[in-house]
This record gives sequence, C-alpha cells and structure tokens, in this order.
Amino acid sequence: MSSSPHYDRIYIDSNVLIYYFKPRHKPQYSALSKRFLKNVEEGRFEGIVSIFSILELIKIIREILVQLEDVRDPKEWEKEIRIVIETIFKTNNIKIVEGPSKECARFDDIRDLLYATVLWDSFELMNKYQGKILWNGHEFRHEGLYPADTLHLVLAKKTGCNKIATFDRDFDETRDVVQPIILDRNSW
Repeated sequence: MSSSPHYDRIYIDSNVLIYYFKPRHKPQYSALSKRFLKNVEEGRFEGIVSIFSILELIKIIREILVQLEDVRDPKEWEKEIRIVIETIFKTNNIKIVEGPSKECARFDDIRDLLYATVLWDSFELMNKYQGKILWNGHEFRHEGLYPADTLHLVLAKKTGCNKIATFDRDFDETRDVVQPIILDRNSW
C-alpha cells in the first residue's frame, strides 16, 4: 500500500505495541492501544513500525514473561514472541521498515536509512532536546528523551511520518520534529 495524502502516516512507538500485546499489566493503556491499532487496520491511518520497535517489544515481552508471568521456559518465550511478530506483519495498513534504502525501494517516499546517518541524526536530536537533570534527594536522574526515543523520531521522520503514536510524554518537547499523539490523552 502506498502513502496517500488523505490520511496520516503515523510511526508507532514500541510502547503502543507492548500494551496491545500484554493487556493485563495496564488495561487502560491496552484499551487505547487496541482502539488506535483498530483505526490503523481499518485504514484511517497508515502505521509504520520499525524493526527497532519490534526488537524493543521482544525485549519487554520477554521481561514481562519472566518477571511478571513466571514463564521460565525459553521455548514458551519464543512461541509467544513468534505469534506477536507474525501478528504485526499480518496487520492491515502497517508497514515494517528499516535498513539501507535499497531494502525500502518499494516505498517511494522513504529516505536514507543507512545506520550511520540514523545514528548521527539521533545524536543531533539528543543534543537539541537535552531534557533536565533532577535531584531527588539521593541521586541525580535525567528526565527527557532517551537515546532510543531519538532513534524513533529519526526513523519516523525518514519514513515520512508526520506523527508518532506513543504513551511517552517525553515526546511532547519534540513537536517541531514529529507531532506526538499521546494516546492516554485521547488526543486523536
């Protein structure tokens, strides 16, 4: 399916996928994820998912299985993760993109995804949106975009997305790069 001017192309942050596939841990976020992804599947939006988002999803699902659901058998992890990946690839109106440009040649409007370019663009965003250093009485901590967030922003921009669907409020400060749709605000 090619990009169409009559609807938005939206990059889907990994946390949207996590709450979709693991509903029992935050049911209110799960319902919002399901509603959003239903809109994608029905063609109201075109969803873009990067391999990076899928890798983050795999990591978190494995952690949830081990730490919260007491699943210790790696074969069970593999089985559940395989189902998740297959579901993403089969979902209508979702494109999975990432890698060197020639791998994405079938998508006319996707620009340079060479890893070095993505890295340097992410680094520039980290420097532009530095966040804040906060003292909580015991230690300093950083509040703001994480390096992974900047990578998502760069991938969103390079894949022609004008919005990013997420639950992460740290994206608020980057509205001039890609407009965040913070799903728990029902802003969409």
